[in-house]
Amino acid sequence: MALLLGSMPLPWFRVHIVVLNDPGRLIAVHLVHTALVAGWAGAMACYELSILDHDDLVLNPIWRQGCLVVPFMVRLGVTESSFGWDFVRAFAGESVPGILDASVLTTYEKLSVIWGDIIACRWTFEVVAAAHIGLSGLCFIAGLWHWFYWDLRVFYDARGIYLLDLLRIFGIHLLLASVLCLLFGVGHLWGTRGFGVGGWYGPGLWVSDAFGLEGVVRPVTPSWGANGFNPFNPGGIVSHHIAAGCLGFLAGVFHFSVRPGERLYRAIRMRSLESVLSSSIAAVFFAAFVVAGTMWYGSAASPIALFGPTRYQWDSSYFRNEIRRRVNLGSVGGGLNSAWADIDQRLLFYDYVGNNPAKGGLFRAGPMNKGEGVPRAWCGHPEFSVFLSERELARGRQEYALGASLEEENTTELQKLSDKPDVKVGLTVRRLPSFYETFPVLLEDQTGVLRADIPFRRAESRFSIEQLGVKCVLYGLGGKEQYIASSSAVKQYARRAQLGEIFEFTRGRIRADGVFRSSPRGWFTFAHGSFALLFFFGHLWHGSRAIFSDVYAGIGAEVLEGLQFGAFEKLGDSSTKKQQLLL
Repeated sequence: MALLLGSMPLPWFRVHIVVLNDPGRLIAVHLVHTALVAGWAGAMACYELSILDHDDLVLNPIWRQGCLVVPFMVRLGVTESSFGWDFVRAFAGESVPGILDASVLTTYEKLSVIWGDIIACRWTFEVVAAAHIGLSGLCFIAGLWHWFYWDLRVFYDARGIYLLDLLRIFGIHLLLASVLCLLFGVGHLWGTRGFGVGGWYGPGLWVSDAFGLEGVVRPVTPSWGANGFNPFNPGGIVSHHIAAGCLGFLAGVFHFSVRPGERLYRAIRMRSLESVLSSSIAAVFFAAFVVAGTMWYGSAASPIALFGPTRYQWDSSYFRNEIRRRVNLGSVGGGLNSAWADIDQRLLFYDYVGNNPAKGGLFRAGPMNKGEGVPRAWCGHPEFSVFLSERELARGRQEYALGASLEEENTTELQKLSDKPDVKVGLTVRRLPSFYETFPVLLEDQTGVLRADIPFRRAESRFSIEQLGVKCVLYGLGGKEQYIASSSAVKQYARRAQLGEIFEFTRGRIRADGVFRSSPRGWFTFAHGSFALLFFFGHLWHGSRAIFSDVYAGIGAEVLEGLQFGAFEKLGDSSTKKQQLLL
C-alpha cells in the first residue's frame, strides 16, 4: 500500500521520513502536534462544562458525569466558573447564590462574560479552556511558519556548514524544562504565606483527607524526608518538582558546556537525529507508565474526590471498614440508627460497587451515570440476622473448617448440643468481587461461616432465607429503624446489599441501560498504558535503527574489515591478510 506524495511513492508507515533530516519542518510538526493536544484539551473542557450538572456534586460527582479534563483543572487550583458557581462550595454541598443560567444566555452573552474574566486575569474553567484554544491557534500558525521557512540560518555554523549541535540542544531543552519544573514547585505549589493562601504566584494544589470527604485548594509544604516518597503525601509532589528542577538545571548546564568523549559519542550515536527521537520517546513512555500506575493504584496526584475510588479500595473494604468504625463510635451514645444517619453520604456512596473502575469494561462508552442512572438518595443500611441453635452453630463451624459437609454418623458430638434456635446471629452479605458480573447471594456470620443464601436449586437448599427465617433491619433513614420480616423483601435487600450500600437512581432522563461503566480513572489508565506500550516499542524500533544504521544500510563488519587500511597487503583483497606480530 503506497501513498502518493506528488510523484514520489511512499508507504503510509514511512511518511515521517520526510522530516527525519529536516530540522525546520521537524519543529513544525512538533508545533502542530502541540496545537492538536492543546486544542483537544480546550474543546474537551468546553464540552464537559456544557454537560456538567453542578447542582449536587455529593451524590452526582464530576467523575460519574464523565468529566476527565475538569478534575485536572481543579487539581491545579481552578475551582470557579465564569457563570458564578464554585466547585469547592458545590463539593461541600453548599448553595451558591448568584449563579448565571448559561442555558438561557445567548452565545454573545456567554462570550462577554468569559471575556470579562480574561480582562480581569481571573482563571476560571472557561478562561482556561479559552487559553488552550488560543494556544492551539498560535502553535498552529507557528507550525505553518516553520513549515514554509524551513531553511533557517540557525541551522548553519559560522562557516556556512549545515550543522546541528544535538548535545547542546539537549542541554538547552533540559535547562528550560528544569526551570519550568522548579518554578511550578516553588511558585505554584509551595505556599509560604499560611493556610488558605496560594503559593508565590499560584494557588497551590487540591488536598483532601484519606477518604475524599473534604477538599480544598491550598499551598503545600514540601516533604524532604522519607515520607516524601509516600505516593499519598502531597508534600512529596512539591519536593519532587523542586528537587528535579534543581538537578535538571545542573544537568542542563553540564550537557551544553561539556563535550563527550569520541567513544561515547559514537557508541550512542549522538550525531543521529533518530537517536534523539529514540531518547525522547523513552522519556515519554516512562512518564506515561508512571501516571498510569499512580492513577490506577491511587495517589495524592489522583484524589478520590476528583477521579473516583480505586478498585483496590473496594477489594480491601476500605470504605466499609471506615464506615463500621464510625458507626461503632457513634452507636455508643445514640444507638445504631442515629449512628448510621450521621455517616457522610459521600462516604456511603464511595462504598458502592458501581463506582469501582474495574466494573465498567473498556468497550462500554459513556459516563458512569449511563449505567445505573443519576443517584438521588441513600436507601438505608440493611442488617440481617437469624436465630440458630447451638447445634447448627457448631455444625457450621466444623463444616467451614473441613471444607465439606458432615455426614450424619460423624455428628455424634453435635447430638449433645441443644437444637433450640435461641442464639441470634448477625449476618453480612458477601460483596460482589471486582471481576464478577454475577455472584451468588451468600450471608455469612462474623467468623466467615456461611449461614444463609439464596439457592440456585431450591429443592436441595439447606440455608435458604425462607427455611431459616432470616430477618432484616434498615438503619439510618431517620426516626426509628425499619424491621422487615417478609422473605421476598429480605431477599430483595440481600441482592442489593451485595453491591455495597443501597442507593436510589433516576434512570429516565439519561436513558441508563443498567450496565456498569468505568470511571475516568479507568479510562485514563487504559489510554496512557496503551500509549506507553506503543511508545516503548517505538523507542526500541528507532533506537535499533540509530545504533544499527550501518547494518540497515547494508554495510556490515565484513565490508569495513575489507576496507580497513593496513589489514591486507592488497586493499580489499581478503586473501592477502597480513600476519599479526605479537611483541
